[in-house]
Amino acid sequence: SFNSSGFAYGLSISGSTLALADGISGLRLFNIASPAAPALLGSYATIGPARDVILASSTAYVLDGFEGLRILHLASPGAPVLLGSLHLPSRPALALRGSRAIVADENALLSVVNVASPASPALLGRLQLAAPALGLAVSGNYAYLASGSAGLVTIDLANSAAPTQTHSAATASSANAVAISGTTAYVADGLSGVSVFGLASPAAPTLLYTLGTGVRARDSAVQNGVAYVAAGEEGVLIYNVTNPATPVLLGTIAAPNARRVAVSGTTAYIAS
Repeated sequence: SFNSSGFAYGLSISGSTLALADGISGLRLFNIASPAAPALLGSYATIGPARDVILASSTAYVLDGFEGLRILHLASPGAPVLLGSLHLPSRPALALRGSRAIVADENALLSVVNVASPASPALLGRLQLAAPALGLAVSGNYAYLASGSAGLVTIDLANSAAPTQTHSAATASSANAVAISGTTAYVADGLSGVSVFGLASPAAPTLLYTLGTGVRARDSAVQNGVAYVAAGEEGVLIYNVTNPATPVLLGTIAAPNARRVAVSGTTAYIAS
């Protein structure tokens, strides 16, 4: 474990490197080659709180709470170098789709950014949403937004200059985060647990069932038929979802105030 000095908002893993969006402490980079002993490699001081991060090879895409999207070169993780930036409104969630960055913000605005040239990211298109998005995931031509009381919202990204909403599906509680595995979306839905949607028709997800966790689900990650649910003071709940119709609780990981979870190989990384 590592006791960060900030508020851990987001995790991303690439190879043996883990990036942590650590709030007012900015971006932190760790070597996780030995998961039992993560080693701090370096950090980058953001202007505002670091709200989310995605690692892609030797590049980090970071959401700065004041400055927007910042793109960093990590050839030397001990000394990240700013490649480019784009000022955007307040922002809680980020995803990548090829050479496009998709940013959802607290002002109910979705932005599509061209990051093909990291030194000069350019805004391509925007969409005003009916409700703010708290989390998002991308699969194919679609973005899936966890939109609080508005549920799961689907956006068609085929035309980057003009993203369009194709569907909105209600969830029982408050959609906080979404993870996708194959043709299934797992929505961390607060006190209702995890709402599981089928993406056979990607433009219009259908609710398959709700996995009642009995606790507040804040985040989820899915790998190889196993779902990991960050559930606050209850830690992380682990389910076998090989058969989505009959999930089986496998065990729990004690982690106080578990807010985010990421999985790599046989190891789960928890921000709490």
